Amino acid sequence: MPLSDYSVLSLEELKEYLAVGGDAKNLVLEQIANRVSDEIEQYLGRQIVKRPTALTEYHTMQASGSPVCSPEIQTLDWPIIDVTSVHEDVAVPRTYGASWALTVDVDYEVVKSTGLLRRIQGLGLPIPWATGSRAIRLVYTAGYATPDAVPARIRGVALRYAALIWAEVKNSSFGVSGQSDTLGNFTRFVPAQLTEPMKATLDPERQGSIWQSGERAA
Repeated sequence: MPLSDYSVLSLEELKEYLAVGGDAKNLVLEQIANRVSDEIEQYLGRQIVKRPTALTEYHTMQASGSPVCSPEIQTLDWPIIDVTSVHEDVAVPRTYGASWALTVDVDYEVVKSTGLLRRIQGLGLPIPWATGSRAIRLVYTAGYATPDAVPARIRGVALRYAALIWAEVKNSSFGVSGQSDTLGNFTRFVPAQLTEPMKATLDPERQGSIWQSGERAA
């Protein structure tokens, strides 16, 4: 499988980090980069590198059955690159028509770096978003614009994780828990995985809310 357009690592930087010369191992290294990128995205719960298709989310401003009078919505993906449309529809059934469309910097503000949309009115004073099932619909694009734009902390974890997988490849230690040498010394192998220190580095990149108001369009 060739290197994904959404890999957080380039083949060149991975080869440099692992001190691999030549092109004989390119395919294996690309597969490693793809696996690492996919697993980090799964851990973070969001896409890292921007996809070409816009994201559509519906938000319900309530938790545990009780309405939350919050002026802020946390998108499921970030950083936000562009907001195509925001509708706040309190009619039944929902239509999300033009009369329910909101205007940026008039009805809401966007904090692109953290994926926050803040409902405002008048002089920019915050007001709560409307409650009700799927009252808010967002269409937006998100993620880092290119792999090179991915923060160093995420790329650093990806490189360290890739090094663990590469060690398994070189040692042919897949599924092996340990081995002993002729002197009786025993070496225990830990399967390549995101370690706790790696997860600790990534944790600030995960959504911090204890509940999510948003859901993806089917």
